[in-house]
Amino acid sequence: MTGEQKLPAPGESLRLKGQWVLDTKFGRQFRVERCLFVLPATIVGIQNYLGSHLIKGIGPIISKRIVDKFGLETFDVIEDILERLLEAEGIGPVRMERLTKVW
Repeated sequence: MTGEQKLPAPGESLRLKGQWVLDTKFGRQFRVERCLFVLPATIVGIQNYLGSHLIKGIGPIISKRIVDKFGLETFDVIEDILERLLEAEGIGPVRMERLTKVW
């Protein structure tokens, strides 16, 4: 990985590989060699991730409803059977149409 990367949004987790270096101008810095965005694996983490406005149309309230319905399977539902989101309270045809465009 070279150059600048996008900043992580609230709720996103990163796994970084690199080394600490001492820059003469900026002092101690972590020089990233590899950066992976990691999906959360806990109920709270999934809810925070979805509710952090990373995905237009899903804020904290809708995120909680989705995670309450699907639990730890939330990302599987989103990835494999997106239409099942209609089972969550507050997800109707209009919001579903918007989410389909995102995913």
